[in-house]
Amino acid sequence: MNIEITRSISHYLPFTRILKDAQPIVENTLNAIGERLQADIRAEMREDTGAEKESVQFKTKVNSMRGSVTVSSNLVQAAVDENGRKAGSKMAPWKQGSKLYAWVFRHGFVGASLVKTRSRTARFTPRLGKLGRKDSQRARQESIAFRISRKQARDGVPARHVFTRPLHANEVYIHEMVQTALADIARQQNGK
Repeated sequence: MNIEITRSISHYLPFTRILKDAQPIVENTLNAIGERLQADIRAEMREDTGAEKESVQFKTKVNSMRGSVTVSSNLVQAAVDENGRKAGSKMAPWKQGSKLYAWVFRHGFVGASLVKTRSRTARFTPRLGKLGRKDSQRARQESIAFRISRKQARDGVPARHVFTRPLHANEVYIHEMVQTALADIARQQNGK
């Protein structure tokens, strides 16, 4: 799954042909826009393992007719954060080895204790019975992951729009950067 947003500066340019001498100015402008969008999108994303933020990349493309910047991520979580999941969808994987199972462990839902007394909370006291302590912990972790997955499938996950919100928030900045680039191009052409 791949999520991307592309903003073409030809949307802002009053002319369709970028002069060859002006290509470095356009490339620098697009790189500045891409870096700003990438930083803002990373700031909007969830903080978990860091893989989500690191997956956000940008690339610029400039040819004789147009220039564009594309900010994208190839992770499924980025697509879920942008578009959400509709209610009634299929359950996410929750068994041992899945990302949800690991997330439950990382966030301390299993084996939690009170900070002041360092004693185990009643909610997480082990029910050993026939299972050993590690088996019981795995079973509880899988049970919690199952419940989270079931709730997400039943109720859906709301869209957070981590790509489109920063894009809309930076429209003025993008417009100003393009206007500055146009002024630099005009100055360069008049100076010849």
